[in-house]
Amino acid sequence: MSFSQIVKEELERYTPQNKKSCMSEMLSILNNVGKVTTRDNGTQISVVTENVLICKRFYELVKSIYDESLEINIEKSKKNRKKNLYTAVLSDEKIVYDLVSKIADIKKSITDNRAYIRGSFLSVGSITDPEKEYHLEFVNTYMKNAEMIQSILKEYEISSKIINRKKDYIVYIKESEQIALLLNIIHAHNSLLKMEDIRIKKGVINNVNRAVNCETANLMKTVSASIKQANDIKKIMKSGQFSKLNDGLREVSHARLDNLSASLQELAEALDVSKSCINHRLRKLSEIAERI
Repeated sequence: MSFSQIVKEELERYTPQNKKSCMSEMLSILNNVGKVTTRDNGTQISVVTENVLICKRFYELVKSIYDESLEINIEKSKKNRKKNLYTAVLSDEKIVYDLVSKIADIKKSITDNRAYIRGSFLSVGSITDPEKEYHLEFVNTYMKNAEMIQSILKEYEISSKIINRKKDYIVYIKESEQIALLLNIIHAHNSLLKMEDIRIKKGVINNVNRAVNCETANLMKTVSASIKQANDIKKIMKSGQFSKLNDGLREVSHARLDNLSASLQELAEALDVSKSCINHRLRKLSEIAERI
């Protein structure tokens, strides 16, 4: 099961606190994926989707607010014969009129912004598996719907962007902290905890990798410097001038040739002198080698 479906299942199980929240969430679903059709037998509102959770949630919300049952139809999807297409139809004219009038002035009708975003995620939202990357988006048919979602998110200090993808308008978020805040707002708390757990693990792995890379870089730097120092010492030896060096320079020369991977600190400890003393002696050897 995808992480996106896990989040939606959690949202479908969530019980809104009051009827205002129920209404705001239901209007969100209708505003995003609802259809109003007028036929000889009257006007109907329907929600058509391949995701049974959306259909189920819409049914529950209508039942909670109006105590009215819906007609549910199931057929094979024309786009993908392996999937079902679920249609929830609301035919009660008084309820239909009430909802249509509310959708006509949707901004005024929404009294719970959290519920609206929850309904939007259920109906047109998706989130990438945080193990792979951080990306959450809402796919909207109309620009005004995308702008409304973006405007509400901004009220909660969630930064989002809108792009055009083919015929759709996509509201998307890529910052992990912003996605975490959104999951908290829509009451997807279990999914939030799972994502935070993944974030922590990824952070630990990244820190370990940085430490290893830093240690490797330092080791390579030490080895590179050691090889140059060894070459300088060998050059002095071949020139016949090694015997003319003082005891300290000869001592550090032998120590370096015996252990190319040793750091300056390790050489200092081996010879019982300071690190600055070792550094000074090696620089002196380098200067002598350059003059040969």
